[in-house]
Amino acid sequence: MLPGAGASIQKIMSGINEQLDVASDTTQAKRRRAAAQHVRGARDRLTSTAGTRPAFDYELLRQFAQNRLSASLVVVLLVASVGFLSSLWTGAVTAGIWTSVVLIIHAIIITKCRQFLSEPQASVNTHAWRTRFVALDLLFGLSWTVILVHPIGVQ
Repeated sequence: MLPGAGASIQKIMSGINEQLDVASDTTQAKRRRAAAQHVRGARDRLTSTAGTRPAFDYELLRQFAQNRLSASLVVVLLVASVGFLSSLWTGAVTAGIWTSVVLIIHAIIITKCRQFLSEPQASVNTHAWRTRFVALDLLFGLSWTVILVHPIGVQ
């Protein structure tokens, strides 16, 4: 061996060890960050009633409300035209009552959608709003079937 080669080898080895320590520290930090992110995501999914992140739950409700508001005029025109045409086989009074009830339910849905969108995101109870929207949509859907399941002979 050359004189002084042992000291050079030790310096090189200590430099390599330092580089390995730095690399292992960064990989450990990455692992800790990934684990913390995984735990945070799991906690969000557990606290959500739908199994998704709360922000995603809110976003779905927001999109539903915005879509209902944007389609509001078209729904009114559809209800009016179906009400008018259904008066041919159910009678004017029955069709008028049905049209009025469906338009009232539609107005309630639009009012609730506007109320939801006006609330700040932090104060929204997504579970309660989802239940409210589902109940209103169920009522709206059932009201559409009333005009189709009209008893024969009743006018």
